[in-house]
Amino acid sequence: MKKKTKLAQEKTFKNISEFYLEEDDFFEARRKGVRSWLIKHILYKSNKFLLIIFISLGILTSFLNSIIYVIIGKAIESFNTAPYQIIEYTLIIFFIGITAPISGLFGRLARETIAQKLERDSRKEFYVNLLGKSQSFHDNQRLGDIMARATNDVRFLNFLISPAFAMIFFALINLIIPVILMVFNYPVELIIIPITFSIIFVLYLKRFLKKLAPPTSERRIAFGDMNTVLNESLSFSNYYINNRIQKRC
Repeated sequence: MKKKTKLAQEKTFKNISEFYLEEDDFFEARRKGVRSWLIKHILYKSNKFLLIIFISLGILTSFLNSIIYVIIGKAIESFNTAPYQIIEYTLIIFFIGITAPISGLFGRLARETIAQKLERDSRKEFYVNLLGKSQSFHDNQRLGDIMARATNDVRFLNFLISPAFAMIFFALINLIIPVILMVFNYPVELIIIPITFSIIFVLYLKRFLKKLAPPTSERRIAFGDMNTVLNESLSFSNYYINNRIQKRC
């Protein structure tokens, strides 16, 4: 069954490309769509373990940064009830103050590694597929569009993970964990305002992103057009300069 699938993949790939350079690990993901292709890249090989480390350390960091305020409140209350516990609370706060930045540092390191590997793997995939295309394919494509995809667009895949995904993830857990701690340590009435604010914020953010999508697409198209004109102008200038040099010689 695996051999048949591989043969079918090779036949389809050869119909798309003139040359079969190497085994394409993202072929099936590309056929399913952009979302499947992106998930495949994020979970590719060791990325899945780095993602688990990033999520685990992110949750731990958020929990430590939230629980420290609860401990400070209990330490202040202990001034009147049990002053001898101040030393214990101080040591706990000191330990959390050291552990939280360290866990956050390693979490950011894992996140940045995933982002860099995503950019590297997607650029390699793009170049391999581009080298396999026929000459007629390149004749029908605009040079500026290809350069925009190979440089700026691939770079934006890096930004998709760091900082875009990280900001969304931290915003989510920094909202959920404090609310959970409030349920166990404070009156339930205090949760109403944060939840109401979060719902309104999500609705307005969704509306804002819908308005932002059309101008963003237009900007990407304009960037490709600008690259096309720039490369054609530079190519003509190089051609003109080379001709002048040859005539002088």
